[in-house]
Amino acid sequence: MHSIDDVNRSSGAFIWKLLLGVLYLLGGISVLFAPGIAALTLSVVLAISIVVQSLIQVATAFQVRPEQGWSWLLFSGVTGLFLGGLIWAQGPAGAVWLLGVWFGLNLLSDGIGLAMASCVIRAKLKQQDRLEAPEAA
Repeated sequence: MHSIDDVNRSSGAFIWKLLLGVLYLLGGISVLFAPGIAALTLSVVLAISIVVQSLIQVATAFQVRPEQGWSWLLFSGVTGLFLGGLIWAQGPAGAVWLLGVWFGLNLLSDGIGLAMASCVIRAKLKQQDRLEAPEAA
């Protein structure tokens, strides 16, 4: 069995980390010298990441569907799909101001959805603990 240190020290991991470092370096340089293109690129990347995250949330919501509170996760996912689509539709014209507004709204809907799902899970765990606790005689 290999430890995490063995994996981190392998040549494959080193190459991936080196490539990622070079990619970050090139990305940083492009943002410095072409901020307009960077804003457009960031809006596209943000739209794609919000849509992918939202698709995962929707799929997860349907996987836990019989459980109470699954609709909050679905709400968050559908909201994210809508917001990601709006970011994508605005394109370069709305890239600058739209990023902060829609990203903030997406975080807000994620926070509400996850908080509500957590409350439901906590209530279920408390209920389960009460059922499993030995009765006092």
